[in-house]
Amino acid sequence: MDREGFVEAVRRVVLDSAVTSTISQLSKPAGRKPDQARLDHGLPHSDRQKLEHIIKMTANTAVFGMLCVLDGVRAIEDGPGKGAIDLRYRRGEDDISLTDDSGEQLHDLP
Repeated sequence: MDREGFVEAVRRVVLDSAVTSTISQLSKPAGRKPDQARLDHGLPHSDRQKLEHIIKMTANTAVFGMLCVLDGVRAIEDGPGKGAIDLRYRRGEDDISLTDDSGEQLHDLP
């Protein structure tokens, strides 16, 4: 798996799944006594579209921020002497750094 494959997998498995699950939970919350705040209460179509757009924007922003943290362009520590994150993909004999300084950074990939 290379950087592009990793970012695509994160978008598909994390971002898209979060959006789909959130929208589903608003429409049909799980459980016998669902939290009334989680119900969309039969929103008009135009409001539902706006809500879905906001959910997608929020998920995109969160994933982008996490990729920035992995790339080291968004600090998670204060002060001097900050550490670095080294994200690696290992499978069999493959050992690939997904966050080294060569090539495009994760948050810049389409």
